[in-house]
Order: sequence, then C-alpha cells, then structure tokens
Amino acid sequence: MNRGRLVVAGLLVAALALAVVAFTGSRGGGPAARPASRPNVLVIVTDDARAETLQVMPKTRAWLADGGVTFTQGFAPTPSCCPSRASILSGRYVHNHGVLRQRLGDRLDQRTTLARYLRDDGYRTAMAGKFLNRWPLRTPPPGFDHWALANGGYYDQLWAVDGALRRVPTYSTTFIGDQAVAYLDEFEGDDARPWFLYLAPFAPHDPRVPEPKYATASFPALDQVGGGSSELDGAPRYLRERDPVTPAEAAEVRTGQLRTLLSVDDMVDRVLRRLEATGELDGTLIFFLSDNGYGWGEHGRVGKFTPYTESIRVPFLVRWPGRLAAGAVDDRLVATVDLKPTVLEAAGIRPQEGDTVDGRSLLDGRRRERLLAEYWQDQANAPGIRDWAALRGPGWQYIENYDQPGPSGTFREFYDLTRDPGMERNLLADDDPGNDPPAALAAELAAARACQGVSCP
Repeated sequence: MNRGRLVVAGLLVAALALAVVAFTGSRGGGPAARPASRPNVLVIVTDDARAETLQVMPKTRAWLADGGVTFTQGFAPTPSCCPSRASILSGRYVHNHGVLRQRLGDRLDQRTTLARYLRDDGYRTAMAGKFLNRWPLRTPPPGFDHWALANGGYYDQLWAVDGALRRVPTYSTTFIGDQAVAYLDEFEGDDARPWFLYLAPFAPHDPRVPEPKYATASFPALDQVGGGSSELDGAPRYLRERDPVTPAEAAEVRTGQLRTLLSVDDMVDRVLRRLEATGELDGTLIFFLSDNGYGWGEHGRVGKFTPYTESIRVPFLVRWPGRLAAGAVDDRLVATVDLKPTVLEAAGIRPQEGDTVDGRSLLDGRRRERLLAEYWQDQANAPGIRDWAALRGPGWQYIENYDQPGPSGTFREFYDLTRDPGMERNLLADDDPGNDPPAALAAELAAARACQGVSCP
C-alpha cells in the first residue's frame, strides 16, 4: 500500500471512529422557563467576509473578541448568500428551509424565524441593511417592527424605511449605523421590554466601494488558508478547466474587501459605544458573523460557492457578559444555524411544535463531531459549480460533487486538514479503488443531507 493510501486509510478510520453525538435540547413540550432578565439581542451579519477579515477590524475585536468568545471553527452551512441568510434566521440547514439558490428567499417559512419568535414573545424588533436577496422593498420583512431595507450597494441606494421608499445618498454602512442608533434611542423609551436588532451591512460584497477616507488604505499580508496555489492534486473538473486568477487579481479583491470593512469596524464601534452610554451593553447578547466566506486565490479562484475552507469558514464572535467568558477562544465546530437556538435558549423561548431546528445552542458547551455543508447549482451566479455536499470533522473533510462526468456521476474528495489546511491534496484522487471512502462515511453524509432537527450533525 502506498503512502497516500496509508494516510487516507488512517484518516478515514479515525473519522469513522468518532461517535455521532445526538443532542436532544429543547424541542417543544411545554413552555420554557423564562429568565428573570432576558437579554437584548444584537446580530451583525456581514456579506462575503471570510474569517481572516477580522484581522483588520481592531475595534470589533476589542469589543467582541476581547470582550467575548472567538469561535475559531465557525462555519456557514452553505457558501451562498440568500440560502445562508435563511439558515441564520431559521436555524435550519438548507435542505430543510428550501431556499436553495440566491433568488428563492420567498420560500423561507417566515412563521418560525428568529425575528418572529422574539417579537411574538414581547421583544421590540428592528433591522437595517440586507434581508434576503432581492427582497421586494415594498414588502415589510416579517417579524420586524421597524426596518431600513435595501438590496445592496454603497452609495445612492433606494431604501425602504418603515415602508417609505427613498433614495439615500449616504454611504450605506454609515446609514445602517444611523438607523441602528435611532432604533436604540427609540428602544430606550421602554426599558421594560427587551429588543432585537439585526444589522446586515453590504460590505465587503462586490463592487467593494470604500468610503473616501479608506480609499487608499493598505494592509500587510494576512493569514489565509493555503497559499493561493492553482496547482491542485485531484481537484474536481470545474476547477481544473478554468484559468486560475493571478496573484495580482486576488490581491485587488482582498484589498477592496478590507477597505470596505474598515467602515463596518467603525459602525460596530459606534453602535456598541451607544449601548455602553445607555447602560444596555452588558445586558445584550451580541453576535458578529458573515453569511459565507470568500476565496482570495486559493484553488485558483476568487469568490465563494465551493466546499473549501475559504468559502465556508466565517468570523464568529459572541459576547454576553456574565454568561460567556471575556477573551475566551472556543475551537468547537459551530455554524450559523446555531444562532437561533442559542438566542431562544437565552430568552427562555421554546421552539413551537413542528419547528425542527437543526442547530444547537452554544450555551451548553456540548461538542459536535460533524458539520454539514451543502450547495445546489446556481446557474445565475456560478453555473460551473454543480451540487455538492460535505462533512467536516476535527482535522478532516469529506466532499461529494454530484452530476459529474464518469461512471458513478460523483467525484469524491477527502482532505487531511492537519497536514493540508489549504485543501490542495485530495487523498482520493489516484483512482485506486482501495482509496474509496468506506460506505459508512458516504452513508453518513447521505443521512446528514436528509436530517431534521436532533438527527442533524
């Protein structure tokens, strides 16, 4: 047996030896015990920001990393904006909420979103920024008492503000901060009721337009997974058949994204200073996330939609004084589907019967051994990338690419993330039948693709 076969055999055996942990949690069956003082909830979701972008956001790190928990292994359940945002709001994997592609946001069941739960339980709710892709501006985002809604862009955008359409010349990140402060000031008028504020800036999404004061900002080399290599051992066909981006092209995208995020850093600082000034900061559960990651030249491309670390790992910071230790680092596998069950537990709200929440609360300390990622081909945005699904465990990732050329129609990948964090050497690429993954691993992925609720990894 050659070295590659020995390595993959050992990894697969180790992966399969890990027990799949079933978490029961709260899933109906009577009212939950309501905390004596329910937290306010602030959720900030950036657009296409990979985990490493936090390195240029010192104010955000000071407030939320130094003041809260950094989850180093935080992932999006899909690297596609609208499906991923639907997972954040619903706590469900994509195959359960049904928003498979960018244009399908209207398929999300709005009766069980986080905003609906909180508003129905007495929270005042507001949002500013992007809701679901191409959401009709004349349609109020369900579950929110107040909203400032737009569908992307940086300057001179059409906004719906509490139902009134108007053109706003202000830089969009600044305007979202303006609205956030206004909503917080309004919430101050009724301290007896907690609030939920959802902020979704467009940065660092294309076209990556910075504020003038940051238009020439430069950055040192940042940590990133892999080295941006286009020399891939055993890559799927959609990567092998395209011209790789140049280092200069990748650097231009990276710099453009980071410049826009400097304004997000300012916005976070402004909002949290406002909470501190009003005495609300320590009573607020705060999340800072992104809907998906973004490639900076890894695998020969820039962008998202792929099953690799650069596309699916996201910033994941959580702050809640008194419940979460300040400055802590947590290496558990967590995902944005975990946000909703975490908030519901904090607020003492039990999911209604029939709401099969797939995520799990981050507050109980339990550790999952698998994480599912999945994607459906989106002809309008990435026609060359077909359906795929993946399981990620500690130190490894297994991927199935579907509808591929060849006898089986499935192209498989397995990576040793300890030795190959950039996922550049597919250990199943030599066409040796002895290196095919055991049927149990493929069966586990098949089960995960059909899971619901407590059966989900």
